[in-house]
Amino acid sequence: MSKVKLGEIAEIQAGPFGTQLHKNEYVTDGILMLNAKNIGNGEILLDDIDCVSEKVCNRLPMYILQEGDILFGRAGSIERHTYVSDEYAGSFQGTNCIRIRCKSIEEAIYVSYYLWLPQVKKLIENKTGGSVLSYITTDLLKEITIELPDKNTTLSIDRLLYTIDEKRRLNCKINDNLPYQSLMVA
Repeated sequence: MSKVKLGEIAEIQAGPFGTQLHKNEYVTDGILMLNAKNIGNGEILLDDIDCVSEKVCNRLPMYILQEGDILFGRAGSIERHTYVSDEYAGSFQGTNCIRIRCKSIEEAIYVSYYLWLPQVKKLIENKTGGSVLSYITTDLLKEITIELPDKNTTLSIDRLLYTIDEKRRLNCKINDNLPYQSLMVA
């Protein structure tokens, strides 16, 4: 087991802000833009999704998400984050998000699970300053200490956990779409 700072093993980047992206560049139909409001507890929430045009993505390619990216909201519900699956690769990083990009998908899966540990979530909450609206920064995330296990041992376990989580999410979607009548006993 070795200890490293998250900033040593991952690129950490805030979403576009200021003059880079304006609200009038949002479109009703285009490339999904994942904002803090779309980050659930390990899942992407599509209820109130914004989109940007391909033109915006071509102008700001550093904000195009890849499979394995980990997204945090910068303000508010900082205890939540989500792993970007292949389904959402190619989406656009929202203005109020921070992206963590590890060197490999296996490492990203491990880091995502590690960041769910209660003691790590508490550490992040404590470092946000305790103001009315919690605010997380790239510098704060870079300084989080990650305990990296022997790659051969844990990365295969992380892949198994990720597969189980994907199956659970799929089952929840199926259950959400079942007609109410099929649950009734005659």
